[in-house]
Amino acid sequence: MGGLLEKAEKKPPPSCLYQDLDIVPKTLRDLLTEDISEVLIDSQLEYERAVSFAKAFIPKLAGRIKLYKGEVPLFEKFHIENSIGKALSRKVYLSGGGYIVIDETEALVSIDVNSGKFKKAKTLEETALDVNLRAAREIARQLRLRDIGGIVVIDFIDMKSEENKKLLLETLENELKKDRARTKIVSMSDLGLVEMTRKRVKMSLGKTLTTTCPYCEGKGRVKSPETVAFEVEREVLFLLKRKSNINLIRIYVHPLVSEKLENDEKEIFDKISETFGVEMRIVPVESYHIEKFTVAHC
Repeated sequence: MGGLLEKAEKKPPPSCLYQDLDIVPKTLRDLLTEDISEVLIDSQLEYERAVSFAKAFIPKLAGRIKLYKGEVPLFEKFHIENSIGKALSRKVYLSGGGYIVIDETEALVSIDVNSGKFKKAKTLEETALDVNLRAAREIARQLRLRDIGGIVVIDFIDMKSEENKKLLLETLENELKKDRARTKIVSMSDLGLVEMTRKRVKMSLGKTLTTTCPYCEGKGRVKSPETVAFEVEREVLFLLKRKSNINLIRIYVHPLVSEKLENDEKEIFDKISETFGVEMRIVPVESYHIEKFTVAHC
């Protein structure tokens, strides 16, 4: 703090008083630990910078940084794009057939544990415990991988045994100890809801690599073809009642909506065409979002 104040007093504004490390040294600072066996870099320049940084600040781990010289691109060789896709997915599958669903909201992160196609044990209690323990390990990993922070609510499968609940919490706590970010389990309700917090240091992976859908605005759902078809029907009727001397109406819609109009709603549109003496043509447009439609007339 003293150094920043001294700089602020000596440098004329506007001046940069502090700048964080570039992406490579910053990544090494935050993630290179004893648990990491090897770091591969495919750029000679970045490799030299990384080694220089590591020798200065984490010398005992500098030897783990290697220059990748393979012919196959680094991301392709280790399927990095596929891994990023999985890290952004809501659903994460567990070994054995269960899965967890992760939803980030403005207020908190909710994680739902489901047994899915998990092979059932002798009793429901044993099945719930097995799925929950696998989920606890994966949840701790996903929190680190996705850099999720703030309030986290986990809906584990309900268990009756207090001993099993205690084992689940101990497992989750032990897995969270691997996390460099500060975490704290607040409580576990009778229904199996676990409330915990994880220190938010920066934006999560999801918020860094994605943006809110401009169509659904974060709801995660869009109108069905049936709903859009009804909207088209109302728009056409409104147009015909408002304007006269219309001979032809062209309706531009997404192909799924076009299929709905030409099949399920065909009888209704034939009746409208007959009643108002107007020809109607439905034009499917591949590039249209499913909720978009255009009604043109002449």
